[in-house]
Amino acid sequence: MFGRGRLGAGADEKDPEPDLSPMIDCVFILLIFFIVTAVFVEEDGVPLPLPEDSAAVSTVTEQTTVVFTVSQQNVIENDGRRISLDQVANIVRTALNKDSEAPIIIQSHPRAHHGVRTRVYDEVRKAGAETVTFTQA
Repeated sequence: MFGRGRLGAGADEKDPEPDLSPMIDCVFILLIFFIVTAVFVEEDGVPLPLPEDSAAVSTVTEQTTVVFTVSQQNVIENDGRRISLDQVANIVRTALNKDSEAPIIIQSHPRAHHGVRTRVYDEVRKAGAETVTFTQA
């Protein structure tokens, strides 16, 4: 009975939809404008303490590091010299007197007896070393 819009328009025609492309263009232009005019503030971060020169650190570490080597034949060595188990504690005490935080390293061959490694470790701990590092030779 009553028609929609134009005279003689059929019921199968769709309703007209607005054209959104000009609005999308305006949104993109505004977005570009705000990005270009925005002020980027560079905030200061947390200051990080940087490590010292690696050459200076390595010379101190080389002088104070104590390395015990347990060979495949269960021979204990320190600085290339063969030592007995009784000498381990004295060497560690001497190093700890020079530097209380001297690193102690026990290098052992994979086929060395576990008991020898354990006895070297026990002597190092008796001498007062807090931390001991194990490595493979």
